[in-house]
Amino acid sequence: MLKKIVLILVLIQFQFSFAQNTTVISFEEKMIVSKEMLKKVPPMLRDVMQKQLNNTVVLSKVFFRDNSNYYQSNETNKQINLNGNVAKKDNVTVMDTETTIRSKPIKIKKDFAQQNYSMIENKKTINNPLEKVKWIVTNKTKKILSYNCFLASTTYKGQKLEVYFTKEISGNASPEKLPFINGVILEYKTTIKTSTATQVKFNQPDVKNFFED
Repeated sequence: MLKKIVLILVLIQFQFSFAQNTTVISFEEKMIVSKEMLKKVPPMLRDVMQKQLNNTVVLSKVFFRDNSNYYQSNETNKQINLNGNVAKKDNVTVMDTETTIRSKPIKIKKDFAQQNYSMIENKKTINNPLEKVKWIVTNKTKKILSYNCFLASTTYKGQKLEVYFTKEISGNASPEKLPFINGVILEYKTTIKTSTATQVKFNQPDVKNFFED
């Protein structure tokens, strides 16, 4: 009788472990404020705008298991009110500045084996191949969340893309529509933003009905 109970417990544990094999990586994304971007803003507001953008963070997550990746970003709706003399140049003073920073939530499903992605646009599911790139892996290393990562770079959509990836986490994972590399990306930088992993969780519940939530 005791052997039977032990066997049942082992089977339950075995089934539970296979029901939750998904790894989840949380990211924090910040915008890179370039000089070209600031040129479009009135001179007396540039310092204020730069501080506002530097303090705006977009949160996202990548869920992955086997060949499947699921990327999900949170909606950002940040309104900043600055009261008083916030900017002054010559005889011009700007007061009571209000800025709203918005970004819609994004959901993208990617397949490592098929090298494609799908997402919902105008209430329809679209499927497209991931852009093919040639990675240049360097010897430069960096520790992110205690994982040893290597720097790799490529040209993606005509612009430079840099990533730090690790092979110390099982699987292949990349955020957004970024191409895969043989490993798990924990940090990436484009010309307009940088995003770094803040947490890695293993044995999480598998993703179901991703586009329906």
